[in-house]
Amino acid sequence: MFRVFLTSGLARREPDVVRLLKGYGIDPIIRPNKWMKSWLFYRRLVGTFDLLLTAGEPSRDITSHGPRLRFLAKSGVPMFYFQHGVIQGGINIATIEPPPWSFYACRIYLFQEPLANRALFSAGELPKIKISGFLKQVLLPRKSPSNKASELIKNRAGIILLCLSFRWGGGRFSNEAMTKLSAMIRHAASELPDYLFIVRPHRGKTRKVDRLFETELCEGFNNIVFARQHFGAFGGMSLSDLTVYCSAVISTPSTALLDAAYDGCPVAVFNCDHEVFDDIPQVYSNADFVSFCQTPSTRGRDIIIERYGDIMENLNVVCSDIENYQSNEYYNCS
Repeated sequence: MFRVFLTSGLARREPDVVRLLKGYGIDPIIRPNKWMKSWLFYRRLVGTFDLLLTAGEPSRDITSHGPRLRFLAKSGVPMFYFQHGVIQGGINIATIEPPPWSFYACRIYLFQEPLANRALFSAGELPKIKISGFLKQVLLPRKSPSNKASELIKNRAGIILLCLSFRWGGGRFSNEAMTKLSAMIRHAASELPDYLFIVRPHRGKTRKVDRLFETELCEGFNNIVFARQHFGAFGGMSLSDLTVYCSAVISTPSTALLDAAYDGCPVAVFNCDHEVFDDIPQVYSNADFVSFCQTPSTRGRDIIIERYGDIMENLNVVCSDIENYQSNEYYNCS
């Protein structure tokens, strides 16, 4: 039996999620956001769970979801942990807790075999790891652009989507890196006036330096626009909604590169700071940037898809593994 809980905020903003679930015969239970972030909401329910699928580790989750995860961990219900970001704290970069790391979960699903990050895991955790590949399947119908967005994308020689994770915490990106990319984008917009450059910032918290960067980036250019989360010409459009219209994607090191590659887009990376993207086409200079926009190489896209596998096959592998657990074919979590 499946029970799916949705926050009221998600149900309101994305009614297609409710329709999708109902299409699979699942009638979602909709509850207020604050309830579902609280461990108290789960106290009555936890005894009915057979297993927990999670994208967080109870001992290291410092978000508002942390208390809920720690409560669920105390219940003794088996927990399966899924990597959700290609560069992720607690998986392949150190965060608040020094390595080596231990995990509450009985199974740890990773996108790829551990590389340098193998040394970050406690020896006892390595047998728990199973390679899942990339699992993010696009299920929701793609949104059509607004009238204003349609006017912006009409009759363009090319549309370049720029995914920026400068808001990502921990100081991974310097002000110098932000300034350099801003100069590259403005140079390309000047050299390619018939191209549209859509800038999609990370959906994290906005810092003062981010607002300043975004204001200065667009100044004087009508072919640089922002895809905001909830407002503006592209408001409400997800990454997969945007890639349909794009000729190429340039991103800071981010899972956005995987999303774009699986949507068929040529991809390149700026300010590569992690080994997982070492062999993806890089943009180092104004010339690199303009050249990739004009003649986007598909090499990075093909490398990513080969490395992270077919999504449906990956999902089948994971589902079979979970079913094997429920059949007691491998160790339990107790």
